[in-house]
Amino acid sequence: MQRLRVTRRVPFVALTAVALHAVLSVIPGGGTAWPDVSALDEDGGKKPDAAPEAKPLFTATRDGRYGYIDVTGAFVIEPRFSWALPFSEGLAAVQLDGKWGYIDRKGKVVIEPQFTMTRFFLEDLTAVQTGDLVRGRWGFADRTGKIVIEPQFTYTWGFSEGLAAVAVGEEPALKWGFIDKEGEYVVEPRFDCAHDFAQGRAAVRLDDDNGVGKWGFIDQKGQWIVEPRFEDVSSFAEDVAAVREDGKWGFISRSGEWVIKPGFDNASWFAEGLAAVKEDEKWGYIDKTGAWSIEPRFEQASRFSEGLAPVKLDGKWGYIDTQGQFVIETRFDQAQEFSNGLGHVSTREPVRELGYIDKSGEYVWSTEY
Repeated sequence: MQRLRVTRRVPFVALTAVALHAVLSVIPGGGTAWPDVSALDEDGGKKPDAAPEAKPLFTATRDGRYGYIDVTGAFVIEPRFSWALPFSEGLAAVQLDGKWGYIDRKGKVVIEPQFTMTRFFLEDLTAVQTGDLVRGRWGFADRTGKIVIEPQFTYTWGFSEGLAAVAVGEEPALKWGFIDKEGEYVVEPRFDCAHDFAQGRAAVRLDDDNGVGKWGFIDQKGQWIVEPRFEDVSSFAEDVAAVREDGKWGFISRSGEWVIKPGFDNASWFAEGLAAVKEDEKWGYIDKTGAWSIEPRFEQASRFSEGLAPVKLDGKWGYIDTQGQFVIETRFDQAQEFSNGLGHVSTREPVRELGYIDKSGEYVWSTEY
């Protein structure tokens, strides 16, 4: 596979605008507004993407502008945007002249840049912000760019399982609820923080008078399935959720029963049958019985995706398989999970380089920064 290389130096964040949206998507009060990323591909949409034959596209830069490359590293949409997000349901958010719009997979603008900020298309709708970047309100637009739910919310990410978590009010008195695609409240805003629905459950938090919050899980009618008693939680994935109680992490079922009792210092959610957990300052991987599948020996560890997981050892990141064997040796300063055959990595020495690698560890596209 031919490696495409760009030697022009660019800012580190220039490879993907997801970083910008991720920073701006942190929920005030603790929590993060994100879709179920375990169900998202590199194109940002629910797996599979819009059409089975659609080939994945990846954001990349040249001369300070964003475009899109394919899995070989070749540009298929020439860089001409100030910022760009991955494709989601066949459309990608791009920024031109300070405003956000959407393009199709051929690079044609299908929704003219007009929004202050945008999100991914999820379930045929996208969250859009109008007005000021800091105090502007969020609503929802359809695939033609028509506003179907008027901007009125302080924060939101998007729809998941037919409902969207939305915040109203101002900090520090924000309240979260859930709306349907008509913009009607299905669950009135009464929570101090909320995650999107995943597997029929949404994590929500209630704070006491001293600002100490407890997390639980509700169903799509707003009824408690798991009463709020946890210090922190993840969303459900593979029928279990990571929860923290008395400073230790364990895993519960969708009904709130313990599947793996608390005993870990930190934990991620399950992916491909394994979960990264931390014990005695080292990370390893357990199965759903709580038994070690990969003994803890890593400084950091991420979720498995496409059979590989990024792990950090002796200060550098590499990739292991589900047996714990290194497939790509540790040599990166940052590494993200594989998606659609590529992983995003970066190094600081001997060359400040970032790009995408394939599963052999070879760059298909890179640039110095």
